[in-house]
Amino acid sequence: MSRFRRQTRPGIVLILVAGLSLQLAGCTNKKLQQKYSGVADRIHARDGHIVSEHFSGGGADGPFTLGIVTLRPGNPNTVAAAQAQAAEAIGYSDSLGSCEQFAHCIFDPVSSEDLPSLDISTYPGGTTLPGTTVLIPVGDTALAVDLSNG
Repeated sequence: MSRFRRQTRPGIVLILVAGLSLQLAGCTNKKLQQKYSGVADRIHARDGHIVSEHFSGGGADGPFTLGIVTLRPGNPNTVAAAQAQAAEAIGYSDSLGSCEQFAHCIFDPVSSEDLPSLDISTYPGGTTLPGTTVLIPVGDTALAVDLSNG
């Protein structure tokens, strides 16, 4: 029998378990990033000049979201109609009829594919993009696309 007895340290075990859950959450977010990025490509969310693109949320930080803001030539109605058509082509539906005004549209996935929720908003040229100092050039429209799981 050894004179030394192995001692376990609950604090170390807790840290290891917490670290593993953070790694698993990171893996989940990486998978969601790839999935949402693929959906964004399929609906042509990155067409035009990209003003910003970011992932946010996940876990305790709220729903996981990919937000993309682009500048596109044309008026808000034309830009929103083209984006709505691209979304509907892959299995989204404007079930609330929110796209009638084209300022803010909410889409629900209706296909059997596991698609995230989709919100699009348009901002006309000559105005400032909300929450920024970016002036939208006259003749262009800012299009904000948000894909989220919540």
